[in-house]
Amino acid sequence: MTSSEHEQIVAGALADFLDLEITESAVHREAFLRSFAQGHPSLEGELRDQLDQLDSIGATLLDEVKAPPPGPLPTVLSGVEVRSEIGAGAMGRVLLGYDPRLRRNVAIKLLGDRWQTNTRIQARFMEEARALARVSHPNVVRVYSLGQDHEPPHFVMEHIDGVPVTVAARGLPLSRKLELFGKIASAVGFLHQQGLIHRDLKPANILTGADLEPKLLDFGLARQLDDGGLQLTRDGEVLGTPCISRRSRRAESPKSTLAATSSRSACCSMTAHRNHPVPRAELP
Repeated sequence: MTSSEHEQIVAGALADFLDLEITESAVHREAFLRSFAQGHPSLEGELRDQLDQLDSIGATLLDEVKAPPPGPLPTVLSGVEVRSEIGAGAMGRVLLGYDPRLRRNVAIKLLGDRWQTNTRIQARFMEEARALARVSHPNVVRVYSLGQDHEPPHFVMEHIDGVPVTVAARGLPLSRKLELFGKIASAVGFLHQQGLIHRDLKPANILTGADLEPKLLDFGLARQLDDGGLQLTRDGEVLGTPCISRRSRRAESPKSTLAATSSRSACCSMTAHRNHPVPRAELP
């Protein structure tokens, strides 16, 4: 059995464990591990390690809830005037900025205070910017610059004045919805050609403006297919939006684009029907 097949088996077991946590009132971890080991004794240790990572992620999320509010916004980053905060996530904040030299609004993604001494998180964050900077496509957000070494980790990118694609698609005829989806599919296909899988493709990460031009953004979970690049997530690592990414992890292999194809299909379903493609309790 190849290493990629091992990874698929462990990823599938993790998905099963998450499904049980959602649908069952209580899940006995050791019993689950014993059942898994009956069929795959050599992989029990790897699955145990991955479940430990799940516990660690849960503790991190709990810490996030308990964490004190973020500090005051910087006034200037990369020569850009910081105007306000327009979004926030697990890794940091998104700020609205104004570039006085080019006289345009920009977005600034700023790594959260609590992560700025974590070298692995910093590497993941900056690799997101580099991954985006390497591609040029009308439906992929553009990165303009990376922060300087003496500044808090951040990067400056295109500001998208838009809404999630599911919101933009409301009230549109099916033909226009299909046109939107065609543009998203084109962008995802282009990323695959560049050796990138997004791995958290969902409506909230596809903003659409008044011109109905969708833009893919938030590449914090992207994975490079070339052997020389840094993987932002490891094979089988459980990150992302469960209702979209769990199915894709089952079929994923190091050279496969099935994961993003599954996510892309889920986005299309939500764009057309304005709900989750599969009820959470029915996810395989």
